[in-house]
Amino acid sequence: MINKHGIYFWVIPSGLDLQGLLEKHPPAFKKKKFKIDVFYYIIDLITARTYKSTSDLFGGYVNINSAYFRNFHHDYKEYLEYLKIHGIIDTDYYIPEEKSYGYCINLGKIDFECPFQEIPIKDNVIRAKIESDQFYKVLFSPGATNYSYLSKWFNPLLKIDAKRARNILEKIYADVEANKEKYKPKELTKARNKLLKNLSVIEELEAQHFYCDVDNNIGRFHSNLTNLKKELRSCITYDGQKLVNIDVRNSQPFLSTCLLEAKFWTDEHHGLNIYKIPTAMNIIAGYKIPKQDITIHGIQAYEHIDELKHSIKQYTMCVTFMLKSLNKDHIEYISFAKSSIFYKKVYKKIYPGESFDKRKVKSSFFQYIYSSNRQNYWEEKKLISKAFPSVTGLFKFLKQEDYVLLSHIMQRLESTLIIEVVARRIAAEKPNLPFYTVHDSIATIPSEVDYVRHVIKEEFNNYLEIVPKLGVERWD
Repeated sequence: MINKHGIYFWVIPSGLDLQGLLEKHPPAFKKKKFKIDVFYYIIDLITARTYKSTSDLFGGYVNINSAYFRNFHHDYKEYLEYLKIHGIIDTDYYIPEEKSYGYCINLGKIDFECPFQEIPIKDNVIRAKIESDQFYKVLFSPGATNYSYLSKWFNPLLKIDAKRARNILEKIYADVEANKEKYKPKELTKARNKLLKNLSVIEELEAQHFYCDVDNNIGRFHSNLTNLKKELRSCITYDGQKLVNIDVRNSQPFLSTCLLEAKFWTDEHHGLNIYKIPTAMNIIAGYKIPKQDITIHGIQAYEHIDELKHSIKQYTMCVTFMLKSLNKDHIEYISFAKSSIFYKKVYKKIYPGESFDKRKVKSSFFQYIYSSNRQNYWEEKKLISKAFPSVTGLFKFLKQEDYVLLSHIMQRLESTLIIEVVARRIAAEKPNLPFYTVHDSIATIPSEVDYVRHVIKEEFNNYLEIVPKLGVERWD
């Protein structure tokens, strides 16, 4: 959804002729009348979430809480079912108290000349609802107002060679379509959605419609660049200069090693520990601060952090007790995670003799970390669990009450170190140095690569007493 000069428009993929579909197959709803803008809202919401999402955990589906639909229209289920029956959208699965339904748009061919269509909102009641402050606050995040040291570099000097970027995407798309018989239907939909997602990013960057936002839950800084396909980064310049990206190798596995150290679960460690991650303490404490409040307002203003600390003492004692009984497999796990080839080593362990497939094993690791204990239908997840039994036992304990805790801690460590520590230090020491964060990495101009590498290593050592392996990728 966009607002142009006070007029609101739905933004949906080109090629979806909803008007024609409704005329050909009128909905047989309990109430005979239907509102086309409710259909557009659903498609617009799924589209926006899909092209802002950075996670592939659920196979290209984006999880959307039913409240987003219910707050907009109480008969939303009939609208969703109609779109599903007619192949406009698809859904995955629902787990009570754990996972909302995931949604995706079923795309046909992509129009590279005009990938999206803007449709004005006609219904006066719906338009008034959207314009209301309350609805707007629920639907949109307040943005990165406290992160001007990052957002200021999203300015007219940041450019994309849009023509070249589209050509790269079109070649990838042509290859996908030429080999589409090799894809399962859902894999083909996912591939097309990824391409359309990047067309959206190209359009935004070309028009210099910059997007900066901070996730109050895990602290990640999202922007146009965090959603840009790796193959398109060579099309980016700042003030005419190509950028160089410095990343923490195997960031999530690397950070998970902190959880295997007893000092992380005490408040005596001078650096980062569980007691310095209020959002994680809140999860352990059973959400003393409601999830919705965290999402909208964050936790910084919460005045009773000491109450959270006290309420998790018994839990942290259980964790430190478990750490004493870990078998030797945890030493091997830590050794793998602190190397620069974690995924290769894990693949060799679970698939001895097979040729290395990084995409397969990386996806499996994130399923291992991010999914709940009840989600055991991935064969690769079972293999990793078997390879590191005592590590898996601890991770399962951490995910026992709420499966998001494990991944939350690791993502919070990453965002705290990169966004709050490293980036703020760079901005303070070199306020005129352009740089961008892409989750576990920082992109900057070539002449400052050594400086940024030094800061990342020093601050990780200061706060976690571990020095990461760093990779350097030139965006050219």
